[in-house]
Amino acid sequence: MMDAAACLFFRYGLEGVTMEAVAREAGVSKVTVYGHFVTKEALFGSVIRRETETIRRGLDKLPDTHEGVRQSLIDVGMSLVHFLLEPHVLAVERVMNTQGSSTLSCYRLLRQALGPLSSGCRRNWRG
Repeated sequence: MMDAAACLFFRYGLEGVTMEAVAREAGVSKVTVYGHFVTKEALFGSVIRRETETIRRGLDKLPDTHEGVRQSLIDVGMSLVHFLLEPHVLAVERVMNTQGSSTLSCYRLLRQALGPLSSGCRRNWRG
């Protein structure tokens, strides 16, 4: 169900998806979807949290070494570029760029999801 919802949200955005469409895409009943998620926004929030965790795991893979500063910076830069170009990261960014600024609740969901992500960034960059 989450995969189906993510696929639809990333393709059509928050406003372009209905719970009925998620049920159809997932091959379940609308009652099943509503049994897990009370609102479309709750489902979207769960999708964003899941994708944010994927992003966090990507950040955790960044090199954390102090030897060879030049090479470390190159490695971090290359890892970051590869990470930012991952399909999940691009999809989250695309949805948030089209929905986040126009939908306050969508923006709040992203900020809540990014809370753990931003603390992971600070941990990775401490000297």
